[in-house]
Amino acid sequence: GEDEKARESFKKAAEQQHPRAAYNLAVYLGSGRGGVTDRKKAFELYELAAKYGDMRATYNLAVCYDKGEGVASNPNKAAEKYREAMELGHIHAMFNLAHHISRSKPDEAADLYKRAAAKGHVRSMYNLGLLYDTNEASSGNGTEEENKAEAYKWYVQAAEHGHPRAMYNIAVMYATGTAEEGIDLTKAKQLFRRAALEQCV
Repeated sequence: GEDEKARESFKKAAEQQHPRAAYNLAVYLGSGRGGVTDRKKAFELYELAAKYGDMRATYNLAVCYDKGEGVASNPNKAAEKYREAMELGHIHAMFNLAHHISRSKPDEAADLYKRAAAKGHVRSMYNLGLLYDTNEASSGNGTEEENKAEAYKWYVQAAEHGHPRAMYNIAVMYATGTAEEGIDLTKAKQLFRRAALEQCV
C-alpha cells in the first residue's frame, strides 16, 4: 500500500544520508507503519538525523533512551537528549526534561515548567502546581502558604485550559480551605462536578 511505498522511498533517501528521510523512515520503523517494525534500526536512524540537528529526531532519540526502545534504557542519556531537543525549541522535550529532574532538582524543574507554561503547555502548568502543592519546589520564602498560593495560581491556569486534575485539585483546595479565598464548598462542588464530567474522578 501507500505506507509501504513511502517507507521504500524514505529508505532510498535515508541510504543517501538524507536527515529528513532518515527521520521519516525511523518513524515508520518505530511504529510499524508500512508493515515492518524495527526499533533498533529506528533508533540508529534517529541518531543519524539528530547529528544533522533535526529537532524531532533528537526528541525521539531521548524518548528511545527514556523508554528503552531500540536501545538500553538510560535515564541520564535521555535527559541529555531532552535538553538538546529543548535547546532546538522542542516544547515537549522541555516538559519531559522537567519531569525527569523534578525529584532530584525540583527548582530547576519548576523553571522549565514555567518556560513551557509560558508557551501554553497545559500539562506544565498542572505539574508546576503539583510541585508547589507538595512543597517540592519553593515560592518566595518557601512557606507552605506561599507554596499553596503558587500552586493554586498554576492549577487555575491549567483548569482554564480544561485540565481535569487541576480542576479536581482546586476543588480539594476549596473544600479544605487552602485556596486563596479559604473554604468555599459551593465552588468545590462545582469543580468536583466539572472534573467528574472530564472523567477525572
